[in-house]
Amino acid sequence: MQKLTGKNITLILESDWSELVAEVFDRPYNFQQQAGCRSNDTIWKFTVPESFKDWDLNAVDAAIEQWRNSEPHRNEQIPAVRDGKVVYVEHPRREWPMSDFSLKLWWERENWPEFEDVMCVLARRGLIDPGEYALHIWW
Repeated sequence: MQKLTGKNITLILESDWSELVAEVFDRPYNFQQQAGCRSNDTIWKFTVPESFKDWDLNAVDAAIEQWRNSEPHRNEQIPAVRDGKVVYVEHPRREWPMSDFSLKLWWERENWPEFEDVMCVLARRGLIDPGEYALHIWW
């Protein structure tokens, strides 16, 4: 009988990942809130490669900058809490930074970069090492 073996994977709390991304890019970011909100107590596995030589780094950087420079359009319907319920309201154009809950939800739920682009930039900045990882989504 063959011995059961596994591989080493670094486990990161999703909230720690999201906090780092928000700090690095100076934008609200919450991985759990993306794609219709990810389920509680789940794992998101990913690999940080040794090299990004086969990646189109100009496209990655352009996508990140497009995300960082985006903002809700005038009269765009965005979520807001009214009487304990989420409703959609028109949001006037405002200058950054804002602490408005509705705008934070827009950034977290409606406007985010591709995960792989974020991971690529963090790795190129030396903020995450090559290897196998898993985000633990817990809320």
